[in-house]
Amino acid sequence: MNTIYLFFFLLVAVPPSYCVGYDELLSACSGQYLFPCGSAARLNISYPFWGGDRPQYCGRKGFEIRCQDNQYHFIDSAAQKFRILNISYLEPIMTIARDDLWNDYCSGILNPIIDFNQDPFKYGRNVRNLSLFYHCDGGISPRDSNYFSCNMRLGGQDITGFYAIDIPELRLSNRSNTCQLGIKVPVLLAALADLGRGNLVQALKQGFDVEYIADSIPCVQCIATGGICGSNISNTEQFICLCHDQPQPLTCPLAHPVNYNDELGRRGGDSVLIVIGTLDQNIRPSQLGYKKKIRNICVSM
Repeated sequence: MNTIYLFFFLLVAVPPSYCVGYDELLSACSGQYLFPCGSAARLNISYPFWGGDRPQYCGRKGFEIRCQDNQYHFIDSAAQKFRILNISYLEPIMTIARDDLWNDYCSGILNPIIDFNQDPFKYGRNVRNLSLFYHCDGGISPRDSNYFSCNMRLGGQDITGFYAIDIPELRLSNRSNTCQLGIKVPVLLAALADLGRGNLVQALKQGFDVEYIADSIPCVQCIATGGICGSNISNTEQFICLCHDQPQPLTCPLAHPVNYNDELGRRGGDSVLIVIGTLDQNIRPSQLGYKKKIRNICVSM
């Protein structure tokens, strides 16, 4: 069989679930992706984040960003929704806010337990817990700066409450023993001024910082050797370095002239390439444009 015909036959015959056009993969993951989301300002995302037109293998499992209602959202493993306010890749830190409390701090009654302080995330150093207490019987006055009322009723009674934070410098009335429900919400230290003035809404809208852990050191090493950070298509929790010719576990090899036989030997585990190499060892790379074609066969992940 003519080798060129065999080449194209193998491209069609190999199941698509086992191969990806490598040029397409590199193009999809190269650089930062400007994620459009309605009227919201476009968000630059790169590894470990993915979403929109940026495939999952360009990021890591658990770091998907979604566009919902013209806002960027991050949904954790427990299906909790957070608004994304900022992403820093140098720290690395993400500033997020509870979506359910964005416009109505009383909705915390419906979602009392939300915890973001778990792997691969942890609260930033400038984060403190704010306590919100609901359905309080007495002891708190509307004159107190930390008092609030909810536009809802429970058990035939209007729901009132207050907030408190465990910082001695911010002296707020605390009558938690008179309340039926309490939740904790992470806030920034910078929000203390708003809390002291009774501006609970603004304090919650500042969000809070979480540090994310996502192969930062391997990614830096990969980029330093000319690669692009990504993940295994079949296991997006496994880091890979997308190099100019094929993916590597951590870093790209040092640049050197491509040798036809060496290239085939290095890919000996790929049955498709073994077949081509066996039948076509005497054909010069320039005759088939080997280097270009080999990038578009199947990526052995």
